[in-house]
Amino acid sequence: MQTAPNFEFDCAASDTATASQLHCVRTDTRNGEVLIVDYMKLPISNGPTATGAATPGRFTTACESTSTDQRADFYCIRMNTETGEMMLINLLKVGSLSPKT
Repeated sequence: MQTAPNFEFDCAASDTATASQLHCVRTDTRNGEVLIVDYMKLPISNGPTATGAATPGRFTTACESTSTDQRADFYCIRMNTETGEMMLINLLKVGSLSPKT
């Protein structure tokens, strides 16, 4: 039987023509504590992100884009739902899926 995650997180971008910022919060589902995530200070992946086999639901990922009239960025953050540990994913260093034809 799968249990509820210890942690959840959400991200959203606020964009204007000249400025953009990603905002993320992590919630401890056991006591309700909400913390702001400073995603630019998270550890960054440097290759494949897979770990050893674990229970389903152990990891979750949120992705969001920020954009101004001059620039757009796409961020993905992976979180361990058991420990709350988070990692900013370097999308240039992870694999990709290709549909079979």
